[in-house]
Amino acid sequence: VAGIDPSPEMLKRASVNGDVRLGYAEQLPWHDETFDLVICVNALHHFRSPREAIAQAHRVLRPGGGFVSIGLDPGAFAGTWYVYEFFPTALRRDLERFPTREQRLGWLEESGFERINVSVAERIRSTATFQSALAQGILARSFTSQLTHLTDTEYSEGIARIRAAAHHDESFRLVADLELHSTSAWRPARAPEPCELGRQVAAERSGPTGR
Repeated sequence: VAGIDPSPEMLKRASVNGDVRLGYAEQLPWHDETFDLVICVNALHHFRSPREAIAQAHRVLRPGGGFVSIGLDPGAFAGTWYVYEFFPTALRRDLERFPTREQRLGWLEESGFERINVSVAERIRSTATFQSALAQGILARSFTSQLTHLTDTEYSEGIARIRAAAHHDESFRLVADLELHSTSAWRPARAPEPCELGRQVAAERSGPTGR
């Protein structure tokens, strides 16, 4: 098992007994055809260049190896999430920073992947009162990058909206009902080398003129 992250603090927290390195997905420090599988979860939208990261994933995969990216798809969002509901700037920013389905598929094809598939990896459902959300920390700025990217004013205004809604409705709940999408693809398997007998048969069938 190997892993990479640009944050030394996150590497300290990684519970991986393997080759964990400081670096970027766009410049993987491993040789060609090293791995059987490359996985990134809730990460593709954080890369400086997702297109280059996908090309690097293809490079370090062995023939027949797989790539999978799991995360939100704000462009196809059709559920409910209190973050988008009470912090509307978060949705606008996510539409800018998350690669669309068309972009993901285009980059995978461009890099040489095949058998590309998009499916629902997980459906997340939860409800919480305002007070329980505060106690659980799910409204903290550090809970999700959507809140981290807000300005102080945007964050404060969103919390005020939630507080007001909870004050006017005793049954108020913060609701999450959203899907994480899996985008998977495979590097083509290397064609087997023809055996000597196969080459002889092919030569005999072609005849003296090569037709």
